[in-house]
Amino acid sequence: MSWRKLVDAISMAFINSSISVLGRTLLTLLYTAPLLAYLIQRKIL
Repeated sequence: MSWRKLVDAISMAFINSSISVLGRTLLTLLYTAPLLAYLIQRKIL
């Protein structure tokens, strides 16, 4: 019983951390994409 709970807790923590990492990566891309596009435009023009 306790072993099962431990496995569930570990898998939940792993899933949550994966989601948070994915979310952080997406947010970073969202914030940096306009900046990168602006810099690229400035270099081209």
